[in-house]
Amino acid sequence: MLQGLDSNQSYYSFIDNNTTPLVFIHGVGLSHQMWDPQVNFLKEHSIITYDLLGHGKTPLNKEKITLNDFSNQLLLLLEFLKIDKCNLIGFSLGSLIALEFASKFQDRLNSLTVIGTTYK
Repeated sequence: MLQGLDSNQSYYSFIDNNTTPLVFIHGVGLSHQMWDPQVNFLKEHSIITYDLLGHGKTPLNKEKITLNDFSNQLLLLLEFLKIDKCNLIGFSLGSLIALEFASKFQDRLNSLTVIGTTYK
């Protein structure tokens, strides 16, 4: 397992089992650790979890933040890890980020799953 900070100072964990990775995006006020049960259950898959900007071990270096900032954070992480395609899973705020990412970088996705997407 690889873990640490990428070139954008995002904290991540990457289990590489030579499959198209599952990328899990957590919700507001949480961290990558919320996905531990799924990581343990799906351990035969490649899995990436990470802390959103201003969450967990990832600092927030801006006063105002947008979905575009979060989407670019994910893009930079995938580029850092040299991942061309992934299966993206988002929860709550993470689902909004996943939708934003999918709208801009659909060619980077194998699949998209959103859970508890917020309304308005």
